Amino acid sequence: MGRIIFIGCSLFLHFFSSASSFQIKWSFSGVASDFIRPSAIQLTVDGIEKPLSGCFSQAEVGTFSDSLSSGQHHLAIAVWIRQQDHWEKHLVENDYEMDAVYDSMVQITSNQLLFLHFNISTHGIVAQWQPLVLQYPKLLDLSIRSIFTDIPKGFDLTVRYRIYGNDDLLYTSQAATLSTMKWIKCQVPQSTTDLKIVLEVFYNGFWEEHLAIFGYQMDAVYFLRGNYRQEQIFTVKSSIASGQFKVKRHKKRVFF
Repeated sequence: MGRIIFIGCSLFLHFFSSASSFQIKWSFSGVASDFIRPSAIQLTVDGIEKPLSGCFSQAEVGTFSDSLSSGQHHLAIAVWIRQQDHWEKHLVENDYEMDAVYDSMVQITSNQLLFLHFNISTHGIVAQWQPLVLQYPKLLDLSIRSIFTDIPKGFDLTVRYRIYGNDDLLYTSQAATLSTMKWIKCQVPQSTTDLKIVLEVFYNGFWEEHLAIFGYQMDAVYFLRGNYRQEQIFTVKSSIASGQFKVKRHKKRVFF
């Protein structure tokens, strides 16, 4: 019996040790300023769709992280664009200049980073693979005290927080309604710069940022510039009816 357990544990450890970190960064060029929209990507691995990434403006670099087991995989990546009240794929059949898609068989043996660049002017796609170097710096606590008030009837939306550092996704919270989202706790690498806290809303099957351009009351986004050198507690106070979104930063534990 002990031998069976040992073999099972060995197989379990082998499975997880053979998984590699996989990151995608994507960008656009040649998009007229009047047509810049939020974008997201969806990764399909061997026919299995992964959850949609966070959304990023076509004027910035988007990022998405996952893991892949070692071996050969069929990867398909499609760009989605937010248009008015819906999301749609960036395809010629949807009146875009080009199909913003990537399809390839790849061999995964280590951590990998894929850069995808979509040039709308030339209808070209540049894909560059390179090793992904993972760093394991000291981690510091980050907490968000979330207070939403004056929520109109029918607007107690399903939301989550996403935290980015240096454009990389660091943490995704569990989903909850605005009225029940109280505390978010995670850790971020010390000396993280350009920290970004984003409130996302689950809308019509997609997660999207709570932004005014999407028809929400305000931009529920907070930026912290400079190095993240010590644990932080943020209090988010938002009045949905009035469209206020205020974030206060505390350097000491004032609520625990």
